[in-house]
Amino acid sequence: MKKILNFVRNFIINNIYLKLNKNLYYTKNNKLFLGSFNFFRILILNFLFPGRLFFAFKYNQVFKNYNNCVNFFNKKIFYFMKEYPNFFNEKKILIIKSALKDLYEDGAVLVESYFDAHVIENIKNKYADIILKEKKLSKNNTLSTAKYNLHLCKLDNEIKNFIYDPGIILLLESYFLREIYARNYPCIINTHVPESYVENHSKSDAANSYHVDHRMLATLYIFLEDVISEGTCLEIVPGTQKNFNLGYPFSNEVLIKKKTKKFTGKKGSFHIHLGNTIHRAHLKSGIDRLTLYFEYTLGPNILLDVNKIALTLEKDFNINNLNSKERKFLRGIYPLSLEKGYEIKKDSLIRTTYRGL
Repeated sequence: MKKILNFVRNFIINNIYLKLNKNLYYTKNNKLFLGSFNFFRILILNFLFPGRLFFAFKYNQVFKNYNNCVNFFNKKIFYFMKEYPNFFNEKKILIIKSALKDLYEDGAVLVESYFDAHVIENIKNKYADIILKEKKLSKNNTLSTAKYNLHLCKLDNEIKNFIYDPGIILLLESYFLREIYARNYPCIINTHVPESYVENHSKSDAANSYHVDHRMLATLYIFLEDVISEGTCLEIVPGTQKNFNLGYPFSNEVLIKKKTKKFTGKKGSFHIHLGNTIHRAHLKSGIDRLTLYFEYTLGPNILLDVNKIALTLEKDFNINNLNSKERKFLRGIYPLSLEKGYEIKKDSLIRTTYRGL
């Protein structure tokens, strides 16, 4: 059955989807550039690969309404203010509410200087060895390959206050109209672009082609250093989160007439982009981007990894001392201890269903 389905998919893609404007849809560096803004082409791909659309409907993310997001925000703000009485003030509430509008309209948002400079410096001092290593790499690298250098962070109170910043969580839950969860483990990412990198000629292991991510994903970057307008940064195509995009990259030819937007700012600023928003890493030779990096999900595609649990849990940090919402938020990547434990079901774990053990 699977072979038949794959045959049908390949036949339709090769003989119908690619029939016209072949220069817009091609294979390059083992990537199939099938991304499109044409309704007919999008319809074909969603018919052939309905998974993303299925999950969008399952989690009620297809037909969104800004007023519903604002109403959710207005209800949830009272809970957050009660749980974090010293965090919210009128200015911060206005910042988050404004960010919600940008996120809804563009599928991504930049918030300038959100985190205090001394908080950023504390993190940089804590991970000074990693940052120094990346600085040396930038100076001494003779290769032309751009890439992401990822370094796991220890989950402690400082990192917890970044990955679960109440304002950012309120922003994301108001957009998605539901609770969210940590998808992946906290880390520092240096987007390394050597001086010898030349766009369209050098190899890149960074995501410099226009693409979309997992449908139920939101990604947060917190700037540890200034991200300048002429440098390496995130570039998005505003409003494309509303499209029924598939997981294929988009060619530059498809996007030639589309308006794009770059996200830059001072250290302590952050940006979030939604998984379904078309975006890329805009790379500039000789200019790196150093950030804290976190991923959020509505539930699916959580990247549980026992090795990363061992590497990231700070020994003096008791995860069970978190409040109930924070602990629930982290339960996908740091599972809860259950009274009756878990049972194995094929290749997954579920709560033990029989209580009489």
